[in-house]
Amino acid sequence: MDRNALIEALQRPDSASQECLSAVAQGAEFEVFEGTVPVAELLTIYQRRRAHVDAVGLAHGGFDQALTVLKTHEVEGARLGQVTDRVGHRQYQLFLPADHDGVLACLWVRNDPRGH
Repeated sequence: MDRNALIEALQRPDSASQECLSAVAQGAEFEVFEGTVPVAELLTIYQRRRAHVDAVGLAHGGFDQALTVLKTHEVEGARLGQVTDRVGHRQYQLFLPADHDGVLACLWVRNDPRGH
């Protein structure tokens, strides 16, 4: 997926996608990974991550919506992507359909600029 296709796919109404779109449009680094991950595994992983970021007090957004989409979307697997916004100190996680360039959901966690 190239930058323009990602910008197009991020044109969604949720705030995490809108903020990610802005970061990508301003030159943030991104990568879309090959292969798919079973949605059941993603749900387990990201429910735990949500609990972890809450426990350690990291700023974050989009978890509730992303988890809801993964629970209700009728797909067995999803591709993953990430956007690293060094200016805004955020790491975005993208969940993409296996069969086309779209975005199912987007969430973010603040990157601690001190590396913690």
